[in-house]
Amino acid sequence: MTGINLKSVKKNGNQFNEEGVKQDGEWLSYPSPETCGFMRYRVLESKGNHYKIEYQENGSGTLTTASTIEFDVEKRNIRRNGSPMTIRVLRVLSYAQK
Repeated sequence: MTGINLKSVKKNGNQFNEEGVKQDGEWLSYPSPETCGFMRYRVLESKGNHYKIEYQENGSGTLTTASTIEFDVEKRNIRRNGSPMTIRVLRVLSYAQK
């Protein structure tokens, strides 16, 4: 995969409930009701359409896993039903577990 169509992700809202997202200092967090844990991220770097974030996940215990993800948000021209259109695409450049 070279990119994720952000319009399709937003349209398919049943995969993620935006109402549960809360700002907690520099973190955006989302509770995980199934496990009583959480998922959260914070922006480490932002330059134009280039981002580097730290993502953390906890399944309700004492272990919190962390990853650093670097990506670009780009516009891509495609054809849909023969007509040209522009979509926004998230392209992951690097991923590292801490």
